[in-house]
Amino acid sequence: MKTPFEKIVDINAVGRADNSVGIGELFSLAEAERTALAPENGARTLLLAVDVQRDFMDGGVLGVNGALDDVRRLTRFMYDNMENITEIAVTMDTHAPQQIFHPCWWRGEDGAAPAPFTVITKDDLDLGRWTPLFEPKESAAYLVFWAPPAKSASVSGPITASPAPPARRLKTSSPTWRTFFQS
Repeated sequence: MKTPFEKIVDINAVGRADNSVGIGELFSLAEAERTALAPENGARTLLLAVDVQRDFMDGGVLGVNGALDDVRRLTRFMYDNMENITEIAVTMDTHAPQQIFHPCWWRGEDGAAPAPFTVITKDDLDLGRWTPLFEPKESAAYLVFWAPPAKSASVSGPITASPAPPARRLKTSSPTWRTFFQS
């Protein structure tokens, strides 16, 4: 590429909202570059970037130590391999407020929402300690579905598990529940 990496990427702005290189300038640079498309010889290279977003950068709301350096390396890799990458796909982790792992989904015996990171088990549900405000049958099924191997018949799983992989998704007609399993 003719345009130097440092002209395209402000490495110190990674993870910040105030990037010194604006999108308009990037489009102009890309147009002037006239980079050839990746060869259409049947070989295809997909770059998949998973959850590269500000909230997960060092110091972010859900910061992961080393994420800024990872993004800096990823950006440099993209620049160095531009002619070989045929597609780029980027995922973004999002959560709607009404999902089973948010406090607004549950009410305790006292009518209060659970504190963050409260573990709710099927036993808690059965004993009336916690009640789902949405999708009661699916909520109970979720707690059973994600139960760890039981040490006794009364042990059930917490609500803090990750969404099911595609082959194990529960079927439902609820848009709220579908949103959870598609996140």
